[in-house]
Amino acid sequence: MSNARILVVDDEPFNLEILEELLSENYQEIVFAKDGFECLEKIGGFNPDLVLLDVSMPLMDGYQCCKKIKENPLYKNLPVIFISARGNSEERLMGYSAGGADYIVKPFDGKELLIKVERTLTYVKNAKTLAFELDATKNIALESMTANSELGQVMQFCEKLFSIQTFDTLLETTLDFFCNYDLDTIGLLIKEGNKYCVSLSAICTPLEMDLINLLKGNLIYVIEIK
Repeated sequence: MSNARILVVDDEPFNLEILEELLSENYQEIVFAKDGFECLEKIGGFNPDLVLLDVSMPLMDGYQCCKKIKENPLYKNLPVIFISARGNSEERLMGYSAGGADYIVKPFDGKELLIKVERTLTYVKNAKTLAFELDATKNIALESMTANSELGQVMQFCEKLFSIQTFDTLLETTLDFFCNYDLDTIGLLIKEGNKYCVSLSAICTPLEMDLINLLKGNLIYVIEIK
């Protein structure tokens, strides 16, 4: 017994009885509506997986009802199977244009109806799985693009280092690079025993110098030129 939720819409009580008898053997949750307006009222509270929609109904026909359903972003992908006594190509095209997933012509064979219902539900399930996989793939691609972008920035930074000719430029370039990652950075360059220090505030504070001396060789990188 499937737990798929099916909303059946038909203005003829006899047709509703036939559809209930057919569907109840395979589906637990079935709700009925006698016209398009009741369908639109019930669809929000029931949240069906599939709508079986009669075409020839007073006030609002099945095509109009389907268009109303599809106007709601929450139900734009909700599958609708039309049931109609008119099965010519023009009618089927109207059903397709309205957003229908399939079309069943009255009088219909019970097995045919059940096959089309199950086929449509399977299609929707597969489409949701595919959409989930595509989202996951997209996220992986975005992460890869971000990683590649960061790698590109690192490569550009390394290339710049070879063209730098002054200590101040070296420190400033290094600080700018780390600032791109929102890191609080202190730069210390040692040349022939002399220390050159730069921070985000331009000049290292005494506390920053103390931290450099405490963390040197442990949690920081120090550029030392012999």
